[in-house]
Amino acid sequence: NWTELLSSNLNKSFDPGNVYSLPYMNGTIGIIYNTELISEDINSWSDMWNPKYKDEIFVLDSQRDAIGMALKYLGYPLNSTDEVELSAAKAALIEQKKLGTIYGADNVKDLMISGERAIAMIWSGEGLNLQDEYPNLKYIVPKEGANFWIDSLCITSNAKNVDGAEKFINFVSDKKSALRIADEIGYTTPNKEARLAQPKEIQDNPNAYMTKEIMSRCELYKDFDLKTKQMYDDAWTAIKVDSE
Repeated sequence: NWTELLSSNLNKSFDPGNVYSLPYMNGTIGIIYNTELISEDINSWSDMWNPKYKDEIFVLDSQRDAIGMALKYLGYPLNSTDEVELSAAKAALIEQKKLGTIYGADNVKDLMISGERAIAMIWSGEGLNLQDEYPNLKYIVPKEGANFWIDSLCITSNAKNVDGAEKFINFVSDKKSALRIADEIGYTTPNKEARLAQPKEIQDNPNAYMTKEIMSRCELYKDFDLKTKQMYDDAWTAIKVDSE
């Protein structure tokens, strides 16, 4: 069923020709905010540094996501390997901590539902699901762009049941399965027929299926060499130590 998948999700740099993987779901990292607590429209990563939202900001406790947000906020590439740019992103995140920003992961949903936080980084599936369930919550992809990611299906080299794995991948890659999965978990599907079968409000939501303009500002994460990974590790350690 790979022929049902969107060409824009295939032949990516991490697996040219899709020799080892097929796309399963995709999505973004973006912002969710509470319209009852924030009256203005949110559209930028800079809003995550707005002093008006002191003690209301939540950031994902993830090195690449948090540093990537800061890089995009500063106008730098998401996969920057420049020491000066990375230092600026580190400084920006440390400065953001002065606004009472907290870090976490799955607790973002409870904090946004309860109103304990007004604005947060979040994965698109969770954000779009919360928006559907709670009219006061809104998910957006910031105008500067964000991480666009693809969750992929692969078979491990030591798999005992390759035939079964291939059948399972084929099963979840068809229109019916892809549509059920997308409707259940809220992420966007790489299956072109399943996408066309989704409700019009989902198909036309630019924060789900992004326009070419927004998509042009989004980036897949790239793997780094050891030297660059160490730079990121050092920056992250400094950020987290400052937050404690």
